[in-house]
Amino acid sequence: MGALYDLIDECGKNNPVGVATMVHYVCQDDIDVFPPFITPVGAGDTLKLDGDIVLKAMKAWTRIKIVANSGEVKDTLVGAEGSKSIESTFDFMKSTTDPAVMEFFNNIKNGCGVCVVKELSGHYRVLGNLDTPCTLESMEAGTGKKSGDSRGATAQLKTTVGIPAPYYTGTFDIDPLT
Repeated sequence: MGALYDLIDECGKNNPVGVATMVHYVCQDDIDVFPPFITPVGAGDTLKLDGDIVLKAMKAWTRIKIVANSGEVKDTLVGAEGSKSIESTFDFMKSTTDPAVMEFFNNIKNGCGVCVVKELSGHYRVLGNLDTPCTLESMEAGTGKKSGDSRGATAQLKTTVGIPAPYYTGTFDIDPLT
């Protein structure tokens, strides 16, 4: 067991709920270097990555604009007594069932990736790594039946790394020519 620290928040501390609408995704095979964890010196450090996720030449992060208020990162304790671990999921909705949206989900349905999601608190969370990628756990797309219905795809990415989704402070290369 790691070091334990006091968890005392100031009264009235801002605690925003949800995630930003821009999400970053990359195929596991497109990653050249995945950063290690920082050397722990304080509370929360054992879950912070130290540096950038560096992509291979001519590769870039895929940006996904999700529907506002549809995204959520969850860390869930799973397993039997004495062998517990944590699974992390990211639930979201992508508006429309246009060809590009459906093609994206078709292409990652059996794929292995890494997804970075920004919490509205400002923290970036990482689902997956080189050893245990995130996978598309579920996806359901619908056109809606009438005015007022949702049209789009709801999906869940999941990773079974065993710890809460780590925190990322690195950068995103969105230019495949670099």
